[in-house]
Amino acid sequence: MIRGELMKYIKVKGKWKYFYRAVDSNGNTIDFMSSSKRNRKAANRFFKKALSSNHNQIPRVITVDKNSAYPPAIDELKMIKYYLKT
Repeated sequence: MIRGELMKYIKVKGKWKYFYRAVDSNGNTIDFMSSSKRNRKAANRFFKKALSSNHNQIPRVITVDKNSAYPPAIDELKMIKYYLKT
């Protein structure tokens, strides 16, 4: 279950990157990713990466901040039913 998605801005090899991190209800890290942009494409890529791992369950809840990139990315995942592992 993805309890929350935390995002920070970190410096990697001298360049600033957005650091996406998914955690479960116990606070354990499920997956993480760095990206030079914080947009729908990056959010979509992160959600696909985090949700496609075989060891992760289908999330009951996805909690995110108020960034406008998240709702379209989540809607797109729902449309293609990516979050449902078959």
